[in-house]
Amino acid sequence: MAELDFVDPISALRLNPIYRENPPSELSVIVRNAVTPWNFHITDYCTSQKLEVLEVSMTDWYNTYDKVTSRLSYDDLQLGGFYAVKYSSENNTTKWLRCEIVKPFKKDMPSVTARFVDNGAFYHTVPENFYPLRKTYCILPIQAVEATLHASDGTKSLNRHLGAEDCRKFYERVEGRHFYAFVLNSSKLSPGDSMRVVLVDTSNTRNRYIHEEFNLKLDSNC
Repeated sequence: MAELDFVDPISALRLNPIYRENPPSELSVIVRNAVTPWNFHITDYCTSQKLEVLEVSMTDWYNTYDKVTSRLSYDDLQLGGFYAVKYSSENNTTKWLRCEIVKPFKKDMPSVTARFVDNGAFYHTVPENFYPLRKTYCILPIQAVEATLHASDGTKSLNRHLGAEDCRKFYERVEGRHFYAFVLNSSKLSPGDSMRVVLVDTSNTRNRYIHEEFNLKLDSNC
């Protein structure tokens, strides 16, 4: 196990996000972490297989490394640093995924908050479940990009009144699925901005626009 392969957590992935320079105006995407139509993430469909291969490789390597090395403590971690984190799903499947440590980050708290950089979800776990990233696992750009539907409920652009049931239906409709996306603000996207997108389901002979399925109108005011 060559620890020299590890990279500095702060610089590991910061300069390597996908789409941040010259983002395309049309994309083939997978929707991730769909909270509401105005709060979800997209990942590049074309690189999804590379991400799967990376995560399998990370899981195999870190599972082995975890058995033969001492674990990290809170003092070893850095806010804003990028790490590999051990993730246990509800069905007891274990994966190692790329993440960034985010606030709240306090020593007296029982867990550390991590944001998965390749799907946008948040995860709380103990410091012992983190390790630095190896250089080979930093080559693939950060995959998750914050996104919002370029649509409103037809009243005011900031007046978005989908209830909990509609948000649940939105999640079930789009989570983990493949869509074609038109990016409306690709020419003026700055770091920290969300992509404003129109999602189109092209899986059938007739294209289906997601905003229409939820009775939303294209937002001409944004």
